[in-house]
Amino acid sequence: KTTTAGGAPSRRNLVANVQRNITRGAGPAAAMTSYSHSSSVNQSINAARSAKQSHLRTHQSKMAQVRTERQEQKMDAASFHAEAERMRREALSMQRQLSAKFAKARAQREAAVKANRLSKITEEVEFKGRVYRDHQLTNKEIEDRRRRKSSQVKSSIWAERRANGERMKLEQIEEDRAWME
Repeated sequence: KTTTAGGAPSRRNLVANVQRNITRGAGPAAAMTSYSHSSSVNQSINAARSAKQSHLRTHQSKMAQVRTERQEQKMDAASFHAEAERMRREALSMQRQLSAKFAKARAQREAAVKANRLSKITEEVEFKGRVYRDHQLTNKEIEDRRRRKSSQVKSSIWAERRANGERMKLEQIEEDRAWME
């Protein structure tokens, strides 16, 4: 290597090094690496290049950090939305359960009211039936008593009429006898 007075390799040597690295198959990146390790005649060019590389590295690290943060935010948002959806489904499930319990309780109340009304109606029908039967029985007993009494009265009237008829016949016979005598 040929160096200049300041200890930096000459430009011709640098170009030769880059060409050699390219022909070896290392590519331009390796050529740039060897170029960046060599000291330059113009330090301001080196400073600009190192500042550019430093800025590129910081920018890449910031971008990686932003990507990571964005990914974390996406994951947080996804977990938040999943949790919100889970809570919404739980709320809907609880609402359905409460609605079903309320409907069941209302159906049970209505069934109890119907059963109560039916039992009251049944009791009333049975009571009215008993009263009707008792009334019919009482009426029959009264009618039977009236008939028996009427029959007794009629038979006593008929017996008295027969007795009176016979007595009148006997009296007539006695009168006829008395006339005949």
